[in-house]
Amino acid sequence: MVELGLWYIVPAENQPLGEAMTYWMEARLDVARVDQRKKWFCGAACSEMILEHFALEIDQATAYEQIHDRERFKVERLYSDPQGIVDYLNAMNDSTEMIDVIDITSQNDSEVLDDIYRVLFAFQTPVALLALGGAHWVVVDGVRYRDDLDGRRQYAGFYIQNPWKGSTPSVWIEVDEFSSRWVQPNQFGQRWLGKIVLVATPRGRRKLSNLKLTRSELLPPTGERQAPKDVALKELAALGFENMQEISGGGALVLRPVEVLNEDDGTRFQIVPIDAVLNREFSDFVYVCINDGNQRVLEISGMSEQLDIPSDVEALERFNQVFPNEEITIDPDIYWRARLGAVSKTDVYRKARVNSDDFFLLRDGTILRELEINPSVGG
Repeated sequence: MVELGLWYIVPAENQPLGEAMTYWMEARLDVARVDQRKKWFCGAACSEMILEHFALEIDQATAYEQIHDRERFKVERLYSDPQGIVDYLNAMNDSTEMIDVIDITSQNDSEVLDDIYRVLFAFQTPVALLALGGAHWVVVDGVRYRDDLDGRRQYAGFYIQNPWKGSTPSVWIEVDEFSSRWVQPNQFGQRWLGKIVLVATPRGRRKLSNLKLTRSELLPPTGERQAPKDVALKELAALGFENMQEISGGGALVLRPVEVLNEDDGTRFQIVPIDAVLNREFSDFVYVCINDGNQRVLEISGMSEQLDIPSDVEALERFNQVFPNEEITIDPDIYWRARLGAVSKTDVYRKARVNSDDFFLLRDGTILRELEINPSVGG
């Protein structure tokens, strides 16, 4: 891999000799992730990350008070609405490159991806994204892409810094997963309802190439089923992530692939632990989430906390603590679905039937009667 300042250039895997080389390129700003101090502080936390990237230290609670407009909240139903974040960032920013709202009505996700790429590339400025249908703010601070010989630009994926407490820094999201789950039209309020919202440097300030943008077209699976760790290592190499290795030692669940059922669409994916200590992007152990159907990488996240999934016995013990002397049946599957707080594909849960009712056991030991899928207010 060759490093050119902001850019990493990664030769594509198995490039035939004699052919023109193609490369995965990576624009990374390496924003330092911070936790949001309260449930509704995600917009303030993202503002803190952006400003600290430019060496401006702020107090997150003070930022929230200045961002959150009580009158706008009554209409827009966003704790940190885009206008509040823009006004705050510009008040704290003495640069001539002003921050503004980019709201996109078009459902063409290539327009969104192009805007993110443009801001990262031309302005080297992080992008705040109103994600998950308006439920949450994250900072996008990196993109992996390539310009093919036919003049098309392909995106492999994007890096996000997620302020949700307990998230790992620099989570890499595959482009289709990023487009279909993270980049969703806002569901709250009036002014930005139905729009995809970025807070970034405005369009049109610098002209870029007119290359046609396409989604990533990685090599399709060969057809034979391979071990999850082999799939993960092969796909990571195809994406240009170097020096990834099989994890070794130990015998706990965290060191073995875990199969998860996605309740949103009935598909399954694997969570595969990988040794990325020698990899320049992560320099740590990571979890690689692999789609079981097409064997594509969905997400790469750090292993700052052990993936502590309770076994059947541990789940039964926990339910017995809460429901002593009740009839309890533990569901053998491990589940995931998009919900409030489930910001990573590793935010899995177990199920159990207590008498005739279903309950959910989260990774932190919390037992819920219902999963909170749709928040009543956003951002």
